[in-house]
Amino acid sequence: MFFATVLSSLHETAPELKARNLSPELCPSDRFSLDALRDYRENGLNADAALLGNLGLKCAWHGYFYSLDLASVDETIRDYSLRAGLMDLDCAAALGAAHVVLHSGYIPPVMDFLFDYWFDLYSSQTERLLNRAQALGLTLLVENVFEADLRFPTRLMDRFGGALGLCLDAGHYAVHAKRDPGEWSALKEHIGLLHLHDNDGQIDRHWALGAGKIDFAGLFAALGPEPPRMTLEMYGDFAGADSSLAALRAMGVLKEGR
Repeated sequence: MFFATVLSSLHETAPELKARNLSPELCPSDRFSLDALRDYRENGLNADAALLGNLGLKCAWHGYFYSLDLASVDETIRDYSLRAGLMDLDCAAALGAAHVVLHSGYIPPVMDFLFDYWFDLYSSQTERLLNRAQALGLTLLVENVFEADLRFPTRLMDRFGGALGLCLDAGHYAVHAKRDPGEWSALKEHIGLLHLHDNDGQIDRHWALGAGKIDFAGLFAALGPEPPRMTLEMYGDFAGADSSLAALRAMGVLKEGR
């Protein structure tokens, strides 16, 4: 089980993670530019790797998730975004990450106007990221954010399925699609990770499970008896993590003692 952890807070939160048998999914949200990622790789990564090793914690990596655009119509922006994604992969590999999650940048009201054109650009860039990930031995997962239905992830799996995986963020789907995340059972063979947090269906609030309106029991029933690996996304809210773990145990998703 992973817990979303802002990179700059790792040394502060690592003991809390260790106490709960949680592993950090590191989010460089305060280091999302290419220059900042390069600086981290050169000046901060070794200390974080040593901390994780000393505590016996594995980790995962959540790459950039705003401001950059892999499939921009501007070649300069596309190139910069690709290089930032490649740097994400290099950092993740150096830390021994179990997986890497990236947002696609797909925004339906914008990209659907020229969807096929956008998708061709995105696929070409993603293939380059995927090739690097495979060379580094990393699992690459694309997370839903603004998707209003399964059109884009289905198309993506038709293009890359088996090599590229999906991260289902139940909270994002509940807010931006206003639909049941259980619909993703149609793609369950491709889902390598669940991002779990609750909300009121209006704003992406990252509440503890059970504090909002999402039917998590229905989601796990739809996905079957062997759910994918999971990340709790409460960002430093360890009380929320504790209640979410208790909710998962009550649903039978986690065994007692975890």
